[in-house]
Amino acid sequence: MSSRLRRGGALAAAVTLTLVLAVPVLAHEHREILDGRYEITIGFLNEPAFVGEQNGLFLQVVDLTADDGEAAAGEDEAAEEGDHGAGEPVIGLDQTLQAEVIFGDQTMVLELSPMGGELGSYQSVFFPTAVGDYTFRLIGELDGNTIDESFTSAPDGFDSVQAVEALQFPQP
Repeated sequence: MSSRLRRGGALAAAVTLTLVLAVPVLAHEHREILDGRYEITIGFLNEPAFVGEQNGLFLQVVDLTADDGEAAAGEDEAAEEGDHGAGEPVIGLDQTLQAEVIFGDQTMVLELSPMGGELGSYQSVFFPTAVGDYTFRLIGELDGNTIDESFTSAPDGFDSVQAVEALQFPQP
């Protein structure tokens, strides 16, 4: 009987882990800003996010009103890579936006870098060191408009940082 319970628990853990790892992109938050002109997709680079593991900010911005086949932000560069669905990727935000990660009363400035091969997508690597909810804040200009937007981990947004011990094997 005891081995059945262990097998059942192991099976439940395996199914849960499979489901969690199978839908990481769905864990990002999507928000329209500036009267629906832009869509921001934001979250951790790797979700689920675990304490002590390399991770970081993932940011993608799309101009939902662009329909001329060129990337927004005033540069003459066609959106040649990546399928962003409706709208056009916004390039050059690493020059006009500042990102921060906030946990409790601590704030760290993040340097945005364009993601190779994905126009309109940016990243900034860091190592989360505590379990819980994190906030990403974007400050600066987007196509001449001042923005100050905060995004906090939540069930309908991006994941909170989790402890890694339950998934470590073998256990000490």
